[in-house]
Amino acid sequence: RSVFVPLGPNNALKLTRTSVASFYSVSVCGQLSLCRWGSKNVSCNSLNNFRKYLTMISTDKYPELFSAGKDWQMNACLSFMHDMSTGYIKGYLYAADRLVEHVAETRCDQDYFVYPITFMYRQHIELQLKQIISTGNSLLTDQCGHPEHHKLDSLWPLAKGILRKVWPNESNPPEFKHIDNFIIQFSKIDPNSTAFRYPKQKDGHQSLENVHYISLCNLAECVHSFSNFLDGAASGLTECLDFKCECEYNGDYY
Repeated sequence: RSVFVPLGPNNALKLTRTSVASFYSVSVCGQLSLCRWGSKNVSCNSLNNFRKYLTMISTDKYPELFSAGKDWQMNACLSFMHDMSTGYIKGYLYAADRLVEHVAETRCDQDYFVYPITFMYRQHIELQLKQIISTGNSLLTDQCGHPEHHKLDSLWPLAKGILRKVWPNESNPPEFKHIDNFIIQFSKIDPNSTAFRYPKQKDGHQSLENVHYISLCNLAECVHSFSNFLDGAASGLTECLDFKCECEYNGDYY
């Protein structure tokens, strides 16, 4: 059967029930169903969103997904720095933090948000380690290349070795042991950065089979407890590399 949905005072568009149901649930009176977000029931703004959908499928004209919009404050800039590594590294951390804050404030959605939260914290750590390795290799003129795998327990020893070469007088700070502990835990649960992205592994086994509960506030606190150290180490390496480049440019000995 078909239904008619009003687009304006004098026109309507005929749609099959399947196409309507696949996007929104429409009641007999033509009102959109309530959408649940967190602990609040938010009513869609009249039929505006639905009309946009109907316009797209009737005219076969779809907006570009990756383009600027009219609301400039909602436009994300992907080139505000020469090297956007910081955007990626900080972006995953900030996004995970905001989701943890949402759970803390609303006391809901934790069973769903745990997957993106943990993945983003892990991705943040991985990118921090790779930044240290990449910058350190440039500073030490090491040609070992940029690691393409996702194994934290392999990345951390490389990063740690670079920090020890650059600052030999501080070769064994207490933060190293602190980070060792958390890298081991992450690697045991999610060795290849897939456990919190996919419900099943490549071998068919269920992801996170032996993990039943994760305290999101504890996870956030633990990540931040060593993330700042890695951030400082990366910044220190960048300053050393900049100084080296400046010396070489001026013909000075580094």
